[in-house]
Amino acid sequence: MENRIIEIDPNCINEFDRLKNNYKIESVFLKLNDNFNFLYVEKILSQTSHDDFLESIPVDQPRLIIYKKQSNNKIIFIRWIPEIVQDTIEYSYTNASTAIFELLIGINKYMEVKDLIELSNL
Repeated sequence: MENRIIEIDPNCINEFDRLKNNYKIESVFLKLNDNFNFLYVEKILSQTSHDDFLESIPVDQPRLIIYKKQSNNKIIFIRWIPEIVQDTIEYSYTNASTAIFELLIGINKYMEVKDLIELSNL
């Protein structure tokens, strides 16, 4: 399978910087468009409970999530790929995570997650 060029919306970096610099942002959800060639900010969560954060993750669709753990301000990059996702879509999100991860300075931990249970103890 060939590598696709993934264009990254500058807002992805801007919102990461806001999260990193304590603008009351707790998580940034990134999504690929329908052609799997453009990564953009889908939503931002502020001052939510951990349960609300977990409920905001789509159970059947992949996402790249930047999460700030409030107890210690550690920033976690999460590549959420549910088991039911097709291989071609997983591959696209893997390429996108590689592309964006190189631009995000200040990530403390990287997680590849296929089951929400893995996120229950963040």
